[in-house]
Order: sequence, then structure tokens, then C-alpha cells
Amino acid sequence: MKNLCKVFAIILLQCAFAAHRAEAVALEGKVDMGTAVMEVQPPTVSKAYAHYAYGLYLMQEEDLDGAIEAFKKASEYDPSASRIRVQLASAYLQKGMVEMATIEAIRAVHMDPDDSGAHMLLGAMYTHQGRYAEAAEQFKEVVRLDPADVAALTSIAEIYETQQDYYRTLEAYKQLIEARPDLVWAHNKLALAYIKLRNFDKAIAELKSTLEVFPDSTEALHNLGVIYEMQGDLGRAVEQFEKVLILDPRNIEARKKLGILYSSLERWDDAIIQYEAILEQRPQMVNYRKALGLLYLRDNQLEKARAQFEDAISKDPDDVTVHYLLGAVYEEQGNLDKALEHFVHVTVLDDEALKAYLKLGLLYGEKNMPDMVIKALKKAIELGSRNEPVYLLLGTAYHQQKNNEQAIAAFEEAANINPESKIAHFRLGVLYEEQDQDEKAVEELRKAIALDPDNADALNYLGYMFAEKGENLDEARELIAHALDIEPENGYFLDSLGWVYYQQGNFEEALKYLQNAIENVEEDDSTIREHLGDVYLKLGQPDKAKEQWEHSLALDPSNEAVTKKIGDLKAGPQSGTDAILPK
Repeated sequence: MKNLCKVFAIILLQCAFAAHRAEAVALEGKVDMGTAVMEVQPPTVSKAYAHYAYGLYLMQEEDLDGAIEAFKKASEYDPSASRIRVQLASAYLQKGMVEMATIEAIRAVHMDPDDSGAHMLLGAMYTHQGRYAEAAEQFKEVVRLDPADVAALTSIAEIYETQQDYYRTLEAYKQLIEARPDLVWAHNKLALAYIKLRNFDKAIAELKSTLEVFPDSTEALHNLGVIYEMQGDLGRAVEQFEKVLILDPRNIEARKKLGILYSSLERWDDAIIQYEAILEQRPQMVNYRKALGLLYLRDNQLEKARAQFEDAISKDPDDVTVHYLLGAVYEEQGNLDKALEHFVHVTVLDDEALKAYLKLGLLYGEKNMPDMVIKALKKAIELGSRNEPVYLLLGTAYHQQKNNEQAIAAFEEAANINPESKIAHFRLGVLYEEQDQDEKAVEELRKAIALDPDNADALNYLGYMFAEKGENLDEARELIAHALDIEPENGYFLDSLGWVYYQQGNFEEALKYLQNAIENVEEDDSTIREHLGDVYLKLGQPDKAKEQWEHSLALDPSNEAVTKKIGDLKAGPQSGTDAILPK
């Protein structure tokens, strides 16, 4: 039965080709159609058609080698038949033998310059080979034969578009539209060519004209939205894409555009809705899952953000961006260990991930791990991060390690980068004072105060430094009083002012401030207790002095000065307690 079907198919193909040949002969004016079939009966021609028909059948059966042999046989029997050459070229092309296909297509064109199929095939092959000028000439031959040939006109336009010759692209699409004004896609292509030429007015006019005839053209609405977006008219762009969704609620491209536009307009909730809809349709689109996670993160919906990023990382465990974003989420949630885990993972995947090293420096700082802070920030600096915050954090870490030399170098670098860095100058003042470089300390603290006259910490530090040395006591009192204007319940500032009054011999006033200081510190403080003991002794209340010193010593057993004061007090008034009197 199967063989009979094959034979029947061959007979049908023979008849079809005979009719084609007969029509060709009749058109040439050799005979009328009534006698044409009779003229194609010579044995050689019949054999040509038989092989040709068999070749067509073999191509349907995907037997390209057999088809090629059949077409070759057909061409031997009828060497002048261009259609046989066209099919032979087509078989070669399907088999990947482009050079042979091109040769046969050229032969077909030379045999019959009016064979549009031959021109079309040769044009397609030239296009595939990047021989665009030659391809265009072949397609133009097709248009010569049929000015309304959509495929040829489209191919010409696409060639010019590939060559970025948008002026000729315009003309090609205009010619196509003139031949077939009903092709809505051609109108859209014409508008896109105008867009490429930055002729937005004509593009808009073309699209609006198209929409008057084809109001449901989502492509025209989309392109109109793109133009408005390019012009910065985001509101009108949004209107077009929203219309697209009314016509086609599952249009992913419109939702993508709306997600971006809503974000640009800070319509965060609307953007979230679009990205959620995209992911409902295409859950595998990881980039939009990241975008949605970012919107949740921006909206402080941390758990939802984390869920999106965790899902994304499950699909791509080595996604550096997602690890960084997860680190940011965990940081916001206060889970520093998990945050560190992800930021470390970023640096494993990308040893030059500068932002991750900066994050590590900050988080290790929060966890009071100065060694790790220094390691992370040194790498950040090596990668080119030379900014004030990096050196401030690095200096703080060195200070925690009591490596004052390196700390000073880091804070000096911060001050070099930003000479108006009040933090750098303040921290340098503290470090120089610890290094007994008092002149430099005072200079840096004064710079910090000059940059920020309300820098309460700098005001207090300089004032207390003067008080400790018994110098510039009036200025010290003014500095600390200003600090207390800013933070009136700061126990440490109250202690500083109390100590100034002590150094000035105003013990009653000193007592008042020191007692107030005790009440305004979160944790009991050894120094304040020591100061209070010193004041009580000056006020002739040695028992209270001893009580405060013992309290101080309990808080700081290593304080040798307080131990000596207690010992001197027990030994009697001649044993050295007068040493605490102001000079």
C-alpha cells in the first residue's frame, strides 16, 4: 500500500510539472494551452520531469542526497529548465553545501532571468553569506517581476536595516506599504526606522496613523511608548504600555517596560505588581526576581526580599549580585553572621568585589573584630578605594589594637583626603594626647571644633584635657559648658565640668556636678568615683572619700593611683593625700 502511495505521489508531481511546463510554453506563445501538453511529451522531457518529481518527493522524505541525484538527472534530460536548478540549489543549501547551492542558483538566474524563485533563492543565499549588495539586487529583480512581492520587499528593507542604512530602509518600507497598506507590521517597521533616525515626530505620526486604522495593534502602542520613554515623557509612555496590557494582559514586554517606568516614577507598589505578574508567568526569569527583591528591600519588606533572593540563588548559586543583596538583607535584619557569610561568599567568587570588602570592614567593625576589619579594608584600598570613611574605619581598628602609629597614619590619610573631616581631626587629637604629643593634640582638637563648633565630644575632650593638666581652666569650663548645652544629661561631660571646678578649687560646685554625673551614666564609672572621692577629701569628708575610692577600685582593680590614695588615707594625713590638692 505504501509503495502505491509513493507511485501515486510521483504521478501527481509529474502532472503538476507537466502543467507548469505547458503553461510556460503557452506563455511563450509557441502553442495554445490546448496543444501545450502534447508538446511536452518527448521522452527526454518526460524523463526530466519524472526525475524532478522524484527529487521533490525525496526532499519531502528528507533524503537530500537522493534528491540531489534526482535533480541532477532531471537537469541532464532538460538542461534549460531553470526550475530544476532552483530545486537542486535548494537541496544543496539544506545539506549545507552553500557554494554548490550558490552556483546552481546563479545558473538558474542566467537560464531564466524572469524566474522570481531563482532570484529569491539566490538573494537569500547572498544574504546568508553577508553579500548584502548582491542580495539586494536579486530581491529587486523579484520586485521588478512583481512590485507587490512582500517577501522581496521585506528582504530589501531588512538588508538596509542590517547595514544601518535607515534612509533606504525607510524607502523600502514605504514601497512595501504602498503595495500592501494592510500590513500593520510594515507600518511599525517604518516607525522604527524613523526612531533609528531620531525623527520622533514622524515616527509618532506614523504610529498614530497606524492606530487609527488598527486600534488594537499592541506593537504600535509599544513602539509609541518606547518613543515617549526616549523623549523622557514617562507619563505618556506608561499610558501606552498600560493600553497594551488592556489588549493583551499577558504581554511580558509591556510589563517589563512598566516595571522600569513605575520604578523611575517612584511608583514602587505598581512596579512590584508588574514584576510579580512577570514572575507568575515566567518564574524562571531570575533577573526580574532580583529586581522584585530589590523593590521589596527598598520598601523594607525584608522577608519578601530575602525570599526572592534565596529563590534566585537556588537557581544560580554563584550569582555574585544575589549573594551581595542577601548580605544586605541580613545586615538590615541585624543578622550579622549571615550577612558576613554572604559578603565573604562574594569575595570568594570575585576577589575584586570592592563593595563586598567595604561591607566586610563595616560588619567586622560592628562585631568588634579589628583584625578582620584591617584585613578587609587593606584589600579594599588595594582595589582602589581611597576615601575618607575607609581610612576612618581603618584608623579606628588600629586604635582598638592599640597600634597608635598605624592609627595616626590612617586618620592623617583621611584628613588629607578631606581636610574638613571633623572626625579625622578629632580622632587625631585623641591619639596625639594618648601619645603625650599635647601640642599636636590641641591643634587637631581645635581644628575639629572650628569645623563643627557644636562637636560636643571634641569640646569636652579638649576641655577635660586642659582640666587634667590644670591649664586654661576658664577656657576649659567654657568648652565643657558648651558641650553640656548640646547634651545636658551626658554624665561624662558633667564629670569633666566637675573636674574643672575641682581644679579651680570650687569643691562645692564640683561635688554638685560629679554627683549629677554618677546619676547620668548608664554604667558605673571608675574615674567619676575617683573624682568624687577626691572632692569629698577636699571637703573634709575622708570617710566618704574612702568609700568612693573603694568603689572606684572595685570597678578598676588595676588603678594604682586609687590604691595609693586609700593607703595614704589609712596611714594618716601626713602620708601624701595632700598630693591631690590643686596647685
